[in-house]
Amino acid sequence: MLRAIVVGAVICLFSVSAFAQSPLVGKWGGHYIFKGSRRGDINVGVDVEITNVEGNAVKGVAKSYARACGGEYQMTGKLEGNSLRMSSPDRSGAAGDCSFGFQATVEGDKMTGKFGNSDLYLTKK
Repeated sequence: MLRAIVVGAVICLFSVSAFAQSPLVGKWGGHYIFKGSRRGDINVGVDVEITNVEGNAVKGVAKSYARACGGEYQMTGKLEGNSLRMSSPDRSGAAGDCSFGFQATVEGDKMTGKFGNSDLYLTKK
């Protein structure tokens, strides 16, 4: 009887850990700072939803609120330690010619990094 209880507990433990989600999974929101405009620096809103982390492979969707390059981008990436790099193989935006990719350092519920030459700031929602 004791053996059956121990085996059951071990199976439950492995089942729970196998289905545990990465803390990275979820919705993140923030902005990047577009530099070089005649009007000065512009904060551009961005949302990122991390939908899956398997090993160091990361999948998600990003939404940019930029005027010309706004839209949704399917994202894939790689997590190495606390360094995340994601990009979209697709093009979006008004003319369908915009790309989207970023690299960031994940620290708890915050990500900071670069979107091209722009500074990127995201917070978990």
